[in-house]
Amino acid sequence: MTELRHLDEGALARRLDGTDDSDERRHTEGHLADCASCREEWVGLRRVVRARARRQRVMHYARRVALYTSPALAAAAALLLWVRSSGTPATEMAARHGRQPVVTTAWLAGHLTDPTVVVLQLDQPGMPQLKGPLYATGHIPGAREVGYAHLVANTNGLKAELPPADSLRSFLETLGVSSSSHVILSGGPLLVARAYFTLCYLGITDVSVLDGGVTRWRQEGRPTVTTEPRVARGRIESPLDPAILAHEDYVLGHLGKPGVSFVDARTPAEYDGTGEWQGVPSTGHIEGARLLEWREMFENDSDFTLRSRPALEAMMRQRVTPGDTVVAYCFNGGRSSTTYLVAVLLGYPAKLYDGSYEEWSRDHLPTVRSPTPLLTS
Repeated sequence: MTELRHLDEGALARRLDGTDDSDERRHTEGHLADCASCREEWVGLRRVVRARARRQRVMHYARRVALYTSPALAAAAALLLWVRSSGTPATEMAARHGRQPVVTTAWLAGHLTDPTVVVLQLDQPGMPQLKGPLYATGHIPGAREVGYAHLVANTNGLKAELPPADSLRSFLETLGVSSSSHVILSGGPLLVARAYFTLCYLGITDVSVLDGGVTRWRQEGRPTVTTEPRVARGRIESPLDPAILAHEDYVLGHLGKPGVSFVDARTPAEYDGTGEWQGVPSTGHIEGARLLEWREMFENDSDFTLRSRPALEAMMRQRVTPGDTVVAYCFNGGRSSTTYLVAVLLGYPAKLYDGSYEEWSRDHLPTVRSPTPLLTS
């Protein structure tokens, strides 16, 4: 990122925190979308800037306290502030999500007239395997339709990768989404989870999933409509959050090392190398990965209804070493989006390996067939 090194400290902080609205910032984000090594450096620079800002706040606070009390008490107060402001990976992840990842139908019914709330219903006519009720059969008043095809793109021979950030922003803006929106997602689990991850990647922090979706909404006798709403174009200015995206080199660099727990969201047959997906035979799984087929986390696979929180917590405890970052993968990043969402819901730091097994097998990287033993609670 040589283009960042000429900036003074203030300009660098504004660029990294997304408060710089210049064409140069947008150019930087476009470059990051194409360069894995630069993304890693960007994340490192952002951490340095935020740590420096914390130190500055601490020193300012200590100086103010010292005016009215003893130096020893000022030092103790500064230490307390430093500890409280120095986020662990889990608290840093939580800070990215301004609201609870899941909201109820009752909550949404009470906030439908809130101008900051944007309801997106995910579906894809002609792809029944993705499940979920179709928008055209009746939707929550004000909801806007999002097809799965808008959330994925063919990139470097891989079939379902993140589209370019600019095209994602432009599409979502036409639906009225802005950086300050509270986006509510409804639909089948795979579609909703993929949309959740995509919005988080775009830096939109207020994203929630509607528990039970439009199915529960209808069961409760709440109104639905078949007309599309008229919406004003939004504006998404938040910086990308590339830290939630794991790339092949990141996975390779963390194989067999502490700090990362790999979770495989595929079927048992894909995991043990006896099955296939979309005509591609599986040779096994990434070494050290533990199996958690995505369906196990849901009451059904037709609408977004998670199993109980204690059940989800038990599943994760068996697969994630305490303090580790969850790295979720499947065949192409779709099914593992559900793992990413559940990990965030439970407070784990998490990443999604978007290339997943499709990229891993294409590049002839090593797999194993023997299952990784589950952890004991």
